[in-house]
Amino acid sequence: MAIATLAAPLSGLRGTVAGLVYSANKSGPYVHSSYRSSNPRSTLQVEKRNVMGSLAKEWATLTGVQRTAWDTYAALPAQDLTNSLGETYSVSGFNWYIRINSQRILVGLASTVTVPALPRLAAPTLTSIQLRQTGAVLPSKVQITTGEFAGHYLILMGRLFFGSARAFTPNRHFFVISQISASPAFFPFQPELEAVFGDVVTGSQGFFTLQRQAVNGQRSPASVISDFVAAA
Repeated sequence: MAIATLAAPLSGLRGTVAGLVYSANKSGPYVHSSYRSSNPRSTLQVEKRNVMGSLAKEWATLTGVQRTAWDTYAALPAQDLTNSLGETYSVSGFNWYIRINSQRILVGLASTVTVPALPRLAAPTLTSIQLRQTGAVLPSKVQITTGEFAGHYLILMGRLFFGSARAFTPNRHFFVISQISASPAFFPFQPELEAVFGDVVTGSQGFFTLQRQAVNGQRSPASVISDFVAAA
């Protein structure tokens, strides 16, 4: 699915034209090819669906005052999001309730009806990532700025492309969460990487995103980092 910027006379276009479906949501207009939707049933996808369904039911039990608090939170400029075109947009209090609590549950915390009081975290300072092959003396690690992750969760996601042809394993995405209590200069993740992709070979390339998440469920924008796998 692609986000689109449409000018008149197409700005209000909705529906299917020549095999393309035009629509819009709060993030703006978007276009995708017409297809029969699939129903992926991986363990992670099923868990996410179950969590979202459970949180939607919880939202229905909130009082009017509690819902208004979330709507007020969502309307603040500080909660504006940015799409892939660099345009800002807002989402509803319901969407923020689902987002915040999904992210809390993901790190093992219970859901909450309390609106986050602190401002959203800024994206981590862009540093570097070092990828190492299986059996190397040094592990794969991401360098982080001392103190930025103290008291927060580190969220690292990515994909590994193997060999000179840059082939990748479909449906395999690296995803690791770690609660950082001190102020380390780097975060090693070789065992987690190999658990997803198997043996990591020299010449492969990884693309990753790094985020911080607060205990209240707020997650920072992502910093994007990449590296080629080295032998040493």
